[in-house]
Amino acid sequence: EPGVIEGSLWDNLTLLCDVQPPRERVMELCGRLGLGRLVDESPKGLDTMVDGTHASLSGGEKQKVAIIRMLLEDPKVMLMDEPSSALDAKSIDSLVGILGQLKKDHLILLVSHDDRLIDACDHVIRL
Repeated sequence: EPGVIEGSLWDNLTLLCDVQPPRERVMELCGRLGLGRLVDESPKGLDTMVDGTHASLSGGEKQKVAIIRMLLEDPKVMLMDEPSSALDAKSIDSLVGILGQLKKDHLILLVSHDDRLIDACDHVIRL
C-alpha cells in the first residue's frame, strides 16, 4: 500500500516535486484519476489534512496519490508495480490513457495482472 505522510493532501500529492506545480495541474490529475470528488467534497480541498497512520484515505485513494506524485515529478523512466491494484474501472481507463500519452517520450516499466494495462503496452514479457 502506498505511503501517506501526515500533512495536507497537497503535501502528499507534491511530496516528490522540487518545484511546486500549478494547482490547476494537480486538480486536473486529481480529476482524471478520480480524486476530484474527494477534493471537491472536502471543505478545505487540497488543504485537507490526512493522517499517515490512520485510514483517512482508502487504499484506492492512496494508490491515486502515489500515481499523481509520480506524474507530477515527471521522471523520464517510470517504474510501476501493480498500479491498478486498488483502482476502480474508470480510474484504470484514465490511467491507461495517461500512460498512453506519456509513453511517447517516457520509458514506462510496469508489472501488472490487469489486461487493460497489459494491452496498452508496446512490449510485454510474460513470466
